[in-house]
Amino acid sequence: MDLSPIQPRLVPPNVEFEVEKDWTFREKFGLIRCWGMEASFAERQRFMERAFRHLEPGGRLVTQALVKFSCSKYAPSLDMWWNLICKAAGEAGRPMGAASMHKNLMVDAGFVGVRKRVYKWLVNSQLTGESAGDIKWRILEFMEKCLEPLAMALLARFLGWRKDEVLDLCEKARKKLLEQRRYACLHL
Repeated sequence: MDLSPIQPRLVPPNVEFEVEKDWTFREKFGLIRCWGMEASFAERQRFMERAFRHLEPGGRLVTQALVKFSCSKYAPSLDMWWNLICKAAGEAGRPMGAASMHKNLMVDAGFVGVRKRVYKWLVNSQLTGESAGDIKWRILEFMEKCLEPLAMALLARFLGWRKDEVLDLCEKARKKLLEQRRYACLHL
């Protein structure tokens, strides 16, 4: 069950979206891309091993996930949102920030030449600079769209929150996110 159906409908015919089920593929892949899967895997090592087995020689596994989220002291609802998600994900056995372990897990699975890069995205509508205009709105849009999907299942299933409570928390976080003087930083 996909609680937040965000997969695009217009994709090439050779693109599929799979959600943690048995890998019964006969063919091998040139690229496996795993982005935004925070708190999605109960067994990350198993995923890495499966990916390694299903790549053709020279194939690549590319992962990107949230390592850390930090926010200004002036945005307590954003901080509360993040802390509750981390607590619930921990309760679920799917800790947030597990992306920091991806390199070691990939090496253990058999990958060679593994590189790790950490990017810091400042989330603030006051970013300045030549390319900031487009980037700042994309980052804000990304964060705005992920508030509810990241929170709903985790807070409801593992912390016992009601849907209206989760929506209220997300709305408060969204408002702080969009305020001019507030900021947050995504570490990807």
